Amino acid sequence: AYEKGVALSPPPHQQRVYQAYIDAFEERYEGTRLERLRDLFEQAIEAAPPEAVAPLLLRYALAEETYGLSRHALAVYDRATRMVPDDERLDAFLLYAKKVEQFYGVTKCRPVLEKALHELPDSAAVKVSIHFADLERGLGEIDRARALLQFGAQLADPRKHPEFWQHWYDFELQHGNDDTFTDMRRVKRSVEAAFSQVNYTAQEMLAAEAAAGPAGSVDELAQQAEAQATAAAAAAAT
Repeated sequence: AYEKGVALSPPPHQQRVYQAYIDAFEERYEGTRLERLRDLFEQAIEAAPPEAVAPLLLRYALAEETYGLSRHALAVYDRATRMVPDDERLDAFLLYAKKVEQFYGVTKCRPVLEKALHELPDSAAVKVSIHFADLERGLGEIDRARALLQFGAQLADPRKHPEFWQHWYDFELQHGNDDTFTDMRRVKRSVEAAFSQVNYTAQEMLAAEAAAGPAGSVDELAQQAEAQATAAAAAAAT
C-alpha cells in the first residue's frame, strides 16, 4: 500500500508517504530486514527536496547505529557533509567528527576536521579552527592547537570575528609566553591591515568596471576583493 502511495503521490507529497512507510517498516521489522530499510532510505533521499535531505540522512545514520555497523553509520554522516544545504554543512561536519570520536576515539576525528577546514567557507572554517584547536588543547597538543589558530587567523577579519581573536588571546594567556603573545598581536595587525583593504579594493574595482561597462555583480566584485585580502593576510601571517 505504501509503495502504491509513493507511485501515485506527486513529488511534494512523496516525502510524507516515505516517512510513514519507513516508520511502519522500522516499527514492524526493526533490524531484521536491514537491506530493505536501507533501500527505503535511499529512495526517500533520492526523491527528497534539498531542505528535506538532512533530516533523512540523520535518521538513516541513526538506524545504522541501532541495527547496522558503525562504519555504515559513519558513511552516512560523511554523505551528509556533501549533500546537505550549504548553511547546514558546518553542523554536518561537526556531527560527523563527534560520531567518529564516539566510535574510534578523539584522534581519529582529525581528518574530518581537516577536511572541514579546507572545504567550508571562510566564516565556517574559522569556527572549525576554534573547535579543532580546543580538541588539540584537550589532548595536551598545545603546539598543534596554536598552529590551528594561526591557520584560522588568516580567515578571521577582526571586525567580523572578534570571538576568534578573544579565543586566541585567552589561549595565549593560559598556554603562551611573551614571544607567542607578541606573535599573536603581530598576526592580528597583519590580518587587520589586509582585510581593511577589502572595501577600498572593491570600490576601486567597481569604479573600473563602471568605466569599462557592464560586468560582474557587486557581490562578485566584493568576493574577489576579499579573496585578495585573504591571500594577503595569509602571506603576512607566514
